[in-house]
Amino acid sequence: RLDTEEKILFIIHGLGFGGSEMFFINLVNGFKSKGYHPVVLLLREENPLLNKLDPRISVHIVKRRFRLDLGISAGIKRIIRQENITKVFCVEPFSFFLSKRLFLFQKQVRFYLSLHNSIPITKKKHLQDLLFLSLFQKNDKVIFICNFQKQCYKEKYFFHPRISQVIYNGIDISHYSRE
Repeated sequence: RLDTEEKILFIIHGLGFGGSEMFFINLVNGFKSKGYHPVVLLLREENPLLNKLDPRISVHIVKRRFRLDLGISAGIKRIIRQENITKVFCVEPFSFFLSKRLFLFQKQVRFYLSLHNSIPITKKKHLQDLLFLSLFQKNDKVIFICNFQKQCYKEKYFFHPRISQVIYNGIDISHYSRE
């Protein structure tokens, strides 16, 4: 349950051009328009879609020196504490892993994971996601974008979250019709 006075941290790798990025922007802007206090944390400096975010939303950028720079977890934790965040919404396992790793034994912050891929594109990505998902705890919540994705994560990652929800991503499949 959300309180409109409560700040919610939304974390994504960056705001490049893509479906999960537009989902993220629409979600965060929607929270702002409903009177909530979203705070955005980006894990990359180049963010061509940043101008699509409501300008009243507080944005933090934590720069990585390299792809798997684990040192940025301390920066994420600092922002969570500075902003007095109790709910963290992560897009994809990578941002979840970087955020969650320093909060494994602290129950005052609740984590939500939004997944946007169903089938791993490489063996390396599959192994990385297995590692990232290993930090998922029983009080964390995952949001799948379809039932097929939920089934894929059960089969390929042995991922059976206690608390999950399927929220369809709203892609207009008629756009891809060959007729």
